[in-house]
Amino acid sequence: MKHILVIAHSFKNSFVSYAGNFIAEQSEVLHKNGYKISLIAVNMVSIKSIIKEKKIFGKNFDSSHNNLSIKTKHIISIPFCRKLNLFRRNYHLKKLAKKTIFQEGKPDLTHLHVFYSGGAAIWLKNQYKIPYIVTEHFSVFARNLLRKSEENFARKVYENASARIAVSMAFRDLLSDKFQLDFEYIPNLVNLEKFYCKRKKRDKKQLVAVGKLDFNKNHSMLIDALKLLPENICLSIVGDGNMQNSLNKQTKILGLEKRVKFLGSLGNEELPDIYQKSDIFVLPSRYETFGIVLIEAMACGLPVVATRCQGAESIVTDERLGELCDINVEDMSAKILKVINRNYDSNFISNFVKTNFSDDSFFEKISKIIERTMDDKQ
Repeated sequence: MKHILVIAHSFKNSFVSYAGNFIAEQSEVLHKNGYKISLIAVNMVSIKSIIKEKKIFGKNFDSSHNNLSIKTKHIISIPFCRKLNLFRRNYHLKKLAKKTIFQEGKPDLTHLHVFYSGGAAIWLKNQYKIPYIVTEHFSVFARNLLRKSEENFARKVYENASARIAVSMAFRDLLSDKFQLDFEYIPNLVNLEKFYCKRKKRDKKQLVAVGKLDFNKNHSMLIDALKLLPENICLSIVGDGNMQNSLNKQTKILGLEKRVKFLGSLGNEELPDIYQKSDIFVLPSRYETFGIVLIEAMACGLPVVATRCQGAESIVTDERLGELCDINVEDMSAKILKVINRNYDSNFISNFVKTNFSDDSFFEKISKIIERTMDDKQ
């Protein structure tokens, strides 16, 4: 049995319950198809989170989930010390990797998710001759949030990889142009056992949006758009974040308290029920590398309205799925109204996701890269 070491940027923990869900699902698909999977991650925890949650940190956690061996560690993220935090993350990842090799044997391949953890992948390649592939998810490149030193580090990680993967076509093109390296497109997958079509008709039209309450997710624009829509249209927002208070205030100022519900952060076990009780999914983001919540909602049969945020254009490729809109209040409200007034085939939408974002679709693409890399190693 071929052995793959997965290095996740973060993994679900007592501070962030949903971290790394899609990486776990991908790893489970690989295991189901005959690969031995070990997963390691270092979770950087802010001092603010530690104080708020009153939980421990700096501790190793070894566990097993759905036949995956998982080793994680919590460490404090030191404020204003990004370079030091990068070093510390990779230092502890190396220790977790050495522990994995000692306990479970030397992997045949490393699958790195996000360049920040790439120091450990490069070290494994040099020290143990283990090749690695990298899947990039982070939107920091398009949003110009990287320092020059971080960009140089990313280049080193990508140049040393046997294969490079991006999760949307637009993101693939951006990375290829920026680094002058070949990137391949493999989208994330959706768990179709959790997310499936089960719709009911309602008198009121229910919109739903899922995402962190921050500037990039742009819920403020969606709330403004709701004000322009008929009063029988309501909105549920799933997520938490640093804009919670300002969004609550905005809702009150606009007189939308009865039409907007903030549901807080919910896990994957609760989300399917939220989608199935809704009529339309809305993604108002300024930028997304992919948009996993889009395909989760579509798997439940929901038509969508999504901004042209790079990631959504690789998903909403047919007018029978919903509408893309510009990143402004007027176009978003107009497209929501257009979707409300059109009849959509929920089964068509759900089947589209099954065809393009299922376990089988993902495995068919990723297995070719894995086997090609392992063959080149021999």
